[in-house]
Amino acid sequence: MWIATISILKDLKNEKNISEIAFFYTYPLVDQYGNEKKDNVMKITFNRETLDKINYDNFLHNNLPKVANQYWEHPALSKK
Repeated sequence: MWIATISILKDLKNEKNISEIAFFYTYPLVDQYGNEKKDNVMKITFNRETLDKINYDNFLHNNLPKVANQYWEHPALSKK
């Protein structure tokens, strides 16, 4: 998801009319009873100031949560 986000941001970097962009990723999750439901598993938001700081040619995808203005991921993504 991070790599896809960076790819989209790189494609949109010159669109100066974008003042903020948010990504919502959904994925099927299964609850403790075995019921499956698509739910948000990640939200990433960037404002224009942050977008302009990113050097997409050298940006490491692992830094995405650190530089995003807002970052949230569902605990299911962190489970081992």
